[in-house]
Amino acid sequence: MLGRSHMGIGAVGAVVATPFLLHESWKPMRRLLSHSWRTIPHMLILQAILVAAFVIGSLLPDLDEPNALASRDLERFMALPVFALLVGMVFLLHRETSLDAWGMVIVLTLAFRTSRNLSRRLGLGLIAVLLAYLAWKHHLSWQATIPIALWCVGAMFSKHRTFTHSLIAVFLLGYGLWHVHTVFSDVHVAVLGLMIGYILHLIADAIAGGVPLFWPWSKRLGMRILTTGSAWDHMIGGLTVFGFLALALF
Repeated sequence: MLGRSHMGIGAVGAVVATPFLLHESWKPMRRLLSHSWRTIPHMLILQAILVAAFVIGSLLPDLDEPNALASRDLERFMALPVFALLVGMVFLLHRETSLDAWGMVIVLTLAFRTSRNLSRRLGLGLIAVLLAYLAWKHHLSWQATIPIALWCVGAMFSKHRTFTHSLIAVFLLGYGLWHVHTVFSDVHVAVLGLMIGYILHLIADAIAGGVPLFWPWSKRLGMRILTTGSAWDHMIGGLTVFGFLALALF
């Protein structure tokens, strides 16, 4: 399915899951305005966190695809620090001539200008390194860091609809995020939202050609009710997005 379809399904899924995860019914903006102003921020924040987590989770499996929506967002995030490093290296070259510095400039230029796939891999690698640093500084447990870092590495080098669409990936990410939750108990809603959104993505792709749940066994499980990019795919994306907006506002 297209990225916007996964986002729409994730957003509607957050609305449906609200009574089970927040233990209160979904409250659209119209109903929130009739509540006490003291309670509005709390409800808005919880619902916004849940929707954001579902939507992000519904895009995560496609980080193995260079042209996917989530990958393009990661590229934009990586572009600024790569560009800043490039400018810094060029500035240093004015002070001294160094083959190492020139080599670094060439590498960064290639990363900034050419390969989307390289930018995506740099972004995922940076996340893994950052997690390792946090664990080294005892801000995060290794039980949380290692599985999530392994997921990032798997997404860096796997082909589309392979590792990230498997039960191994679900286990690694879920296990890691669960241990994040045990350290930071306030993020339990976001952790649940991320994982349910992730699973919704796999279910949606299962009816759009199947997913290799038991990867590295390449057999795809599911059916082809619709084709990615087809009229049905666009219709599902449009209906779920507009449906969520209607639920959010009215």
